[in-house]
Amino acid sequence: MTKAQKPTGLLRINPNSSNNRGDVVFVHGLMGHRITTWHSEEAENQNCWLYWLANELILQHIGFWTFGYEAEASAWIGNSQLLFDQGKNLLDDLENEELGQRPLIFITHSLGGLVVKEMLRSGSDYPNVPRKNAIIKNTRGVVFLSTPHMGADLTKTPLIKIMRFLGRENVTIQELEPHSSQLRSLDQWYRQNEKSINHSINISTKAYYEGKETRLKSISVGIVVDPDSADPKIKDVQPIPVPDADHITISKPIKDSKVYKGVKLFIQDNLLARSTIPQLPPSTSTVIVPEQQELARESTENFSSAPPNTNNTKSEGRDNIWQSMVKILDANENTVGSGFIIHRNGYFITCHQVIYNLDSIKVEYQENEYSAVWYEQFSNPEVDIAILKIDVKNAKAIPLDKVRNQSVSATIYGFSNNTTNKF
Repeated sequence: MTKAQKPTGLLRINPNSSNNRGDVVFVHGLMGHRITTWHSEEAENQNCWLYWLANELILQHIGFWTFGYEAEASAWIGNSQLLFDQGKNLLDDLENEELGQRPLIFITHSLGGLVVKEMLRSGSDYPNVPRKNAIIKNTRGVVFLSTPHMGADLTKTPLIKIMRFLGRENVTIQELEPHSSQLRSLDQWYRQNEKSINHSINISTKAYYEGKETRLKSISVGIVVDPDSADPKIKDVQPIPVPDADHITISKPIKDSKVYKGVKLFIQDNLLARSTIPQLPPSTSTVIVPEQQELARESTENFSSAPPNTNNTKSEGRDNIWQSMVKILDANENTVGSGFIIHRNGYFITCHQVIYNLDSIKVEYQENEYSAVWYEQFSNPEVDIAILKIDVKNAKAIPLDKVRNQSVSATIYGFSNNTTNKF
């Protein structure tokens, strides 16, 4: 009797929405499954972090998917494919589901990280194919969970030893040999291209690796992916050890684990912040700075001449957007977000939650300083938006009296043909 075939292809975890601002795709590893790989009990139900993340309030406008593919270790168990073919299949499935029209993040375990890297390399060969090109250009980040960038000695596992002896190991095992030419080539390509695949927004990379030996049926097989192989060797990316996880359990985190919390923040930072908050050109000098002291000078310049007219058409709004923007900085002058003027009377909008924690703020806009106070939190059934108003007469820092520490996720509303003042 043949073993039931594992489901393959992309599976949607949560309902699609036209308001979604990005998508997250999980990709399992060797001998994995698109649901059970991520489940602590190897079950096919919703009690795992795939669904927990999809149900997080702050991630409600993110689409979640999981990808299944044939990656068995032995020909007796099932089929497998060359890494090149697995990458092309993932690219084709993403294209068929019309993913890539919004920003993308990939969460990968073990071999899955190599499949995603191969997918990116394959897709980069089609710069003139719009859908494939969109997938590559809109990839914002990749998380690697114990991915063997330089291979892994899987012959330590009893099953693989037997399969190798009998000549029944699949091609995937051969490709995962430590320092194989295939992996060296892929590793070099990713390191050279992860900052040039998307010229406007670089791909962010985060890596974790196991800290415990893996045991199969009470037999220790040791550390499957060691720290060196788990290191993608990307500048400013330091692989993070997970002391209480082995190669299998690292892909099955609980809600209070460092992997769950870290991946959640990675999604927020790279889909919510980067996709919904326009970034200012490097040459701009406009900032929002937290400050406890009174601002040194007053400004009486009429603000109404600065922002674009709200009667602009959509295209005119896009043309003028850079002239109406402000940048948000923290106390150390690190960029943490941005916003832009939406009304000629001095209102501006931001969807970055960090400003809720500031005691006082100011706006430097076109070399003039203004105080900023909360106007309201504009709500509709789909989004919450933080709106502030510039005080053009008094250049003093004003303490905020609104509730702080709120989570804000918002769509940036640009310009429209609506001639009615919103506020």
